[in-house]
Amino acid sequence: MKQTSYVKRPFFWSFLVLLFCFTLPVNASNNSPQEIDLTKNSQVKTLKELVQEIESQSSYRFSYVKGLIDNVAVQVGKTRKDIDGILQEALNGTGLSYVIKAKDIVLMKTTPQPKAQVDNASKIIKGTVVDSESNEPIIGAQIWLKETPEGTVTNIDGEFQLRVKGGVGILVISYIGYKSQEIVIKGNQPILCKLQPDTKVLDEVVVVGYGTQKKESGFH
Repeated sequence: MKQTSYVKRPFFWSFLVLLFCFTLPVNASNNSPQEIDLTKNSQVKTLKELVQEIESQSSYRFSYVKGLIDNVAVQVGKTRKDIDGILQEALNGTGLSYVIKAKDIVLMKTTPQPKAQVDNASKIIKGTVVDSESNEPIIGAQIWLKETPEGTVTNIDGEFQLRVKGGVGILVISYIGYKSQEIVIKGNQPILCKLQPDTKVLDEVVVVGYGTQKKESGFH
């Protein structure tokens, strides 16, 4: 009687798994998702051109108040760096700063923290800015002492500190897509500001997407 030979199943499946692993495509790119290559492009001369270049090479998207980056010149040579390194170099001396949260990069205008002066009457006001619905901290919210150039922005935890002469005044707190609030400073009491979303403000905000357009006109 003729005997039928069988392939042992454990060996057979192991062979298939190894074959599958060796036939998987290999990603040949050594770039990290946050690394931008400017070596093969003509020198970027404006912030708007830099924003477009970063978005074309990454999954990051920029947002900023309308008109903020118009005609802003930057000096970035032909280089290859991560996004942090490029933005720090480009924004130096422009009066602008940025905050990265997930895949969003928020550009904003900031005023340097005033230098501490010998003034026993000045006080440091501390506070936190959060979303009124989710209670999540808002990164990059702008805090201004009303009718003065003094201001700051919130950190990654939504917290801020601002030195206020005399310890009195009104803080104006704002962020893109939210209703601004005015809060009266009351001594050294920490401030908790809950900003409410405002859909009307979205028309004044440019959310740049590679290949997308604004409602009014195309992004140039």
